[in-house]
Amino acid sequence: MIPIEPIVSSAQVELLLPTASGVVVHVMEALDADGDELKFSLLNFQDVYEIEGRAGRILIRDPLKVTLGKHGLEIRVSDGRFMKTATVMLSVRLLETRKDFGFTNLTFEASFVENSTKVGNLVSLPVTGTHLNENLQFTILNPSIYFGIMRTSGVVMTTGNKLDRERQAEHHLLVEASEPALKLS
Repeated sequence: MIPIEPIVSSAQVELLLPTASGVVVHVMEALDADGDELKFSLLNFQDVYEIEGRAGRILIRDPLKVTLGKHGLEIRVSDGRFMKTATVMLSVRLLETRKDFGFTNLTFEASFVENSTKVGNLVSLPVTGTHLNENLQFTILNPSIYFGIMRTSGVVMTTGNKLDRERQAEHHLLVEASEPALKLS
């Protein structure tokens, strides 16, 4: 059988400031037709961003070093024998906000029983400046295997993975609420 090189897709991504450490910027798309395991690496901007080697998730490493403008992140994917590179064109700009739109609090706190595998609701994140039943979308910007969010209600919940206080006493989630763009037909 002739070995096949991996295939990796370049991308154009927008990143809004402010941001935080651990925020997912982009997830690389790659495949290897002969089934070899792929490993991703970041070739530049390593002091600002990082990439998870197996998952291909590009994350913010140091939010204080993220600068406005366009940046080309060079990504290498390897199947152990062949390597390919792709570019993620990152456009960084300031978030435009409405003064009347936002969460009711800057921080929310919740607690849950340690070592439980029960899926449970932790906290609802209310937003001001919206109409009743307005279509909002909620996203956790720094995803965790322990927590999820109901996309349209803003309810943060546990996923059923055991939370161990000795391993990590606190978890900090960065959540975005946005109004979907109107689609004109």
